[in-house]
Amino acid sequence: MHLDEYSDANPRIYDYSEGIRNINPNLLFCIIGLAGEAGEIADFIKKIARNRDGTMTDDDRRKLLLELGDVLWYVDSAARELDSSLTEVARMNMQKLSERKARGTIRSFERDEG
Repeated sequence: MHLDEYSDANPRIYDYSEGIRNINPNLLFCIIGLAGEAGEIADFIKKIARNRDGTMTDDDRRKLLLELGDVLWYVDSAARELDSSLTEVARMNMQKLSERKARGTIRSFERDEG
């Protein structure tokens, strides 16, 4: 199959243009920014794994923490666009995780703090 055949066979039944227009543009900006920052973190970790056999330097740790700060900024901004807060997001997440743990969907483990 040639790519043009694939493209011709691909049904174009989805039109989200009206839905996009109805989304709060500030929230949309936050979500796109969050996805971008998460992608930067994933790419950074991929390069550490690929190029340095997973060996992370102190500078890598610092850069990752700075990127996580960007993620946190977008999460906070998105929460505020939803008339919420980081506290509510964290509380709801802990409740969801506790329910999963109770159902046996996830297991906890002890972290080595050393």
